[in-house]
Amino acid sequence: MKMTIKRAATTFAALSLLGGGALAVAPAASAAPAPGAFSTPTFSGLASSLTLPAKGYKDVKFSIAFTGTPSDKSYTDVNGDGAVVQYRDSSSTDFTWGKPKTLKTVAKKNTFTPSLYNPIGGDIVPGTNAGFYIRLYSSMAPGKYQFRVPITQSFTPAGSYTDVKTVRWAIKTVTVKANKKYSKQTTSANAPGWRAGGTTKITIRASEYKVGAKVKGFYRANGSKTTHSLGKVKLKRKKGSAQALLKTRQLTRSGKVWFKVGKNKFAGKYSTRKFTITVHRY
Repeated sequence: MKMTIKRAATTFAALSLLGGGALAVAPAASAAPAPGAFSTPTFSGLASSLTLPAKGYKDVKFSIAFTGTPSDKSYTDVNGDGAVVQYRDSSSTDFTWGKPKTLKTVAKKNTFTPSLYNPIGGDIVPGTNAGFYIRLYSSMAPGKYQFRVPITQSFTPAGSYTDVKTVRWAIKTVTVKANKKYSKQTTSANAPGWRAGGTTKITIRASEYKVGAKVKGFYRANGSKTTHSLGKVKLKRKKGSAQALLKTRQLTRSGKVWFKVGKNKFAGKYSTRKFTITVHRY
């Protein structure tokens, strides 16, 4: 009986000692944040391929996402972590980021390109930041573009007046394709007067980005169900547009002429409207 009582007391004493030790442990001190502690930003919600509008313009919205030290969104250490941290979507050394870098395009003269905007402006924070967009006009040059957005962190230790700026870039390559309707609307055909049975010279003009595309001509006389091929030509660069000269002797009667324009880089194939020809006999 004496041995049993002694063991119970020893066990109780040990538990008491363990409990006292646990209460004596002090919490670890939290480390202050370091400058430049944020991830490389990325584009979010932006497709790798975009199509220009048929007319006017359209805005394509997207977001910029990154993680890092929380922002104080103020000029004081609001969250008490030992530093004043702010983020901006800008760069003090590069003001051209709103205009993308052209990687590839067929156009040489008409190089009206997309633009990148952030209409909200002001502070941004770690996480996903909406409010960015790319503006696309129907008349822009299709091609492959590299878009960039800078994120600058301004870091000032608490009690200091010297800040450390760190810039990281979100980068994305986007293929911008021509709109078939716009391509069709901007394709024309013109033939000065000719003598029936003689050689007709038809000048075909399209937007400059159609350079290199093959064009097939077709003709159907009024009252006929037969379609005749007028031959095939290739669009070449001339005076800021894509042009080709098609010669034929088949236009002997009034009727319709139209063209099928093949695809090329960044622009799909399409058929033009039917052009009316009138043959006068004197």
